[in-house]
Amino acid sequence: MQRERLVLRPTIRSMRVIGITGTSGKTTTSWLAAAALAEAGHEVGVLSDLGCLAPGDRQPVASTYGSRLGLAAWLGQLAEAGCSHAVVEVSSAMLAHDLLADVELDTLVVTNDVTGRLAARGSRRRAPGAPATAVAALQPGGVLVTGCDATARERLEQRLPAGCHVVTAGLADTCDMQAAAVEGNLFGRTVLVSSGGQLAPLTLGTPVVSFVRDSLLAAAVAGRYGIPLEVALRGIESAGGVPGRVERLDVGQDAALFLDAPTSGHALATTLASLRRLTRGRLVVIAEEPLVERIGGGRFGPLVARHCDGCIVAPATVLADDPADADVAAYARIDRLLESLGPDDCGLVLGGVGRSGTRPPAPAGRFPLAMLVRAWLQIAQAPAPADRRAA
Repeated sequence: MQRERLVLRPTIRSMRVIGITGTSGKTTTSWLAAAALAEAGHEVGVLSDLGCLAPGDRQPVASTYGSRLGLAAWLGQLAEAGCSHAVVEVSSAMLAHDLLADVELDTLVVTNDVTGRLAARGSRRRAPGAPATAVAALQPGGVLVTGCDATARERLEQRLPAGCHVVTAGLADTCDMQAAAVEGNLFGRTVLVSSGGQLAPLTLGTPVVSFVRDSLLAAAVAGRYGIPLEVALRGIESAGGVPGRVERLDVGQDAALFLDAPTSGHALATTLASLRRLTRGRLVVIAEEPLVERIGGGRFGPLVARHCDGCIVAPATVLADDPADADVAAYARIDRLLESLGPDDCGLVLGGVGRSGTRPPAPAGRFPLAMLVRAWLQIAQAPAPADRRAA
């Protein structure tokens, strides 16, 4: 029995909807694409893991748009708020439940497709909503923006509706939107971006390669709407980082520290490999136990060991009002590790930001790991009291 399509309001039909899907990088690309569009004066709304952000909002509102009615309702709110463009992060679960069947995408971004690559090799780990299935939602004349390799891109193009075309973005010199490294370290990276005869520098505070890739995808989205490259890149630079996505933790400490909330082992491995190449000293990880279980459980240890010099898994109760001996011991290990980090070292804190609207608040007397580390850094960097300085 064929499912009846939802009839979307005319205001939604007039809004350009941009879908962002892929194995990793969806949230980051969504926010950076919105920043690039907004820099050019467009009114842009965002639906992502971090929540719903309408023009003029300072903080995203927790959103649950993982249903046909929920997605239509949020798109309606963005249209009524005056949005000319809506950037929607599309998860594999949304694709598996065919949530895009009622939405005509003006642009689709596929960041990468590890599930599709595994499926091509006969793996049983194929996700039921592989990114390739999203291509059917493109409307006539739509554009597919992709950072996939040639094999995955060919698979996407085979599903492309008539009249649509493809824009590629990545570090390879064969891409339509490409970048060449100029300089980089743990405190930032500069690349030279070229597209269609345009050439402009891009300086990012988040140094990992995946962030550069996501920035190029965002710039390609802006280019699809005729925005000059330099304008798009200034918008991406002004966005800074993305909350909880390799977000810099900086209160003046010597070591580079980042907060990340990876949703897959693939995303974590990509971040660790990039940080390892940039780190002259030690690379260490402090991870929330629930996040470890969520992204791999028993696979987490070997994955981290390939890149890191040390790892602490912190129980969720590490700062409970009535801590057990194991909680006290875990805090002591975190304290010693943070105290030991020097100027050449790098730390990655995993946790603190979950899927917006689905993660319950921490129980009374408990704190997210990110809050613990921020508080530790602020105390460590606070100036000594006057009486202690005099002594």
